[in-house]
Amino acid sequence: MTQAEIEAVVARGAEVEWTSLELKKSFAEKESAMRTLCAFLNGSGGTVLFGVTPLGKVSGMELTDENVRSLPDVFRFFEPAVAIAQERVALANGRWVYMLRVEAGMPEQRPFQYQGRAYVRNANRTDVMPQSVFEEQLMRRGSAARRWEVQPASSHIRLADLDQTEIRRTVALGIAAERIPAEAALDPVDVVLRNFHVLRSDGVLLNAAVALFGRPDVIEYPQCRLRLAHFLGIDKDSDLLDAPAPQTGAVFTLIAAAEAFLRRRLPVAGRMVPGLFERQDDPVFPVRVLREALANAFAHRDYSQADGSVSVAIYADRIEIINPGSLPHGWTVALLLELHESKARNPIIAGVCYQRKLIDEWGRGTRSIHRLCLEASHPAPEFFLGPGTVGVRLNSSIPLSAAGGAPSLPDLSEGQMQVLRALRKGPQSVAELLVAFDAGMSVSNLRFFLSQLVLHDLVISPRRRGPGAKWQISERGVTMLLALPGSEAIGK
Repeated sequence: MTQAEIEAVVARGAEVEWTSLELKKSFAEKESAMRTLCAFLNGSGGTVLFGVTPLGKVSGMELTDENVRSLPDVFRFFEPAVAIAQERVALANGRWVYMLRVEAGMPEQRPFQYQGRAYVRNANRTDVMPQSVFEEQLMRRGSAARRWEVQPASSHIRLADLDQTEIRRTVALGIAAERIPAEAALDPVDVVLRNFHVLRSDGVLLNAAVALFGRPDVIEYPQCRLRLAHFLGIDKDSDLLDAPAPQTGAVFTLIAAAEAFLRRRLPVAGRMVPGLFERQDDPVFPVRVLREALANAFAHRDYSQADGSVSVAIYADRIEIINPGSLPHGWTVALLLELHESKARNPIIAGVCYQRKLIDEWGRGTRSIHRLCLEASHPAPEFFLGPGTVGVRLNSSIPLSAAGGAPSLPDLSEGQMQVLRALRKGPQSVAELLVAFDAGMSVSNLRFFLSQLVLHDLVISPRRRGPGAKWQISERGVTMLLALPGSEAIGK
């Protein structure tokens, strides 16, 4: 860090405390700074700067190795033990600023104490933590330490066994949702994971890290499983229309798989867009309803039940999404539709899902599901309890039993149909498609047709851009083409 960056931090003033005290052997003069670090640990993290005047002037101080070596004598008074980042910054006047920085402490480690007392921040002031708050956090620490998500992952699992792309995607989505600071995009992966509270300060990965980001080849937990089924009738005794093999994977992978299954099997509801004289095809259930219900199931399931799995079943009249677990002590199903506090069974996993904007942290998710179902002209959803399970029943206003066999095809132009049939033969770049059309289509028209097909979920756009980027037909596109008269020969 440079002097200019230090000055910018001081000017910003958020989660920063500074002092003009010198680092001396006696730790008594540093107690105020240590109490502030303790408060930062019990809050959102923060930084203490030595060598800045009370008015915020970065003046610096004399600094020797002997001064710095005295700090561990102070750090040992933190309980539980903490990781404190230290950095010295040279100033233009030949003096130094010394920086101490801590990340927010993990919930299962709070309350943090310094010399036997816990502290909190009130605006720019450090105060002793109220006794009632201290006792509540102490009780939570006792129960939190037993949670499955905070137990160390299998000893053979390393950082390299996590999906680095999925980690970065989560950061990017959190930044876009303004739930993660923009500067997190530059953080190393280990820093990101510590901020997600899935990597301990001593470098030990937690079960939550594997559940959220583990690669399929390293996930060995039976808890990370998804079951999917589509029944013809209204119960499990009816014929099966579709039942893929159970999948094991990380949370975000399984949510995506469940969402893709629902999009593939559910009918499409058409409506006219006012003022545009165009037909808009939407899923019969709003995507937000399905995504919120799925994310809740994975975030709040009881992972200590190794033989359980999240199950998604489509019946002729409803969708049921069920997860192993129970409601918080004293809660009822009726409370889910009232304003209520969010009490996650797995606050770390739920927190990352919130940062990724998959769920609502403040207990509004179940109410949103209820409201959106009614707005889509469906009967009210039902939340229910089973033996060791919690579920939501999304009742449908239209039959769902015939879905998936022949979804409705949006009105496409002949040019769009040509592009779709060409991609049925395999992934192709724009250049390859132009050759296939033998100069019968311009580049601009082709790109327009591709963009429209992507909007209809009939074509998948390339993950990487460039001249050789391949476009490909989606499962929905293939299914729709096969449903057309005379389509048997397509792609042969």
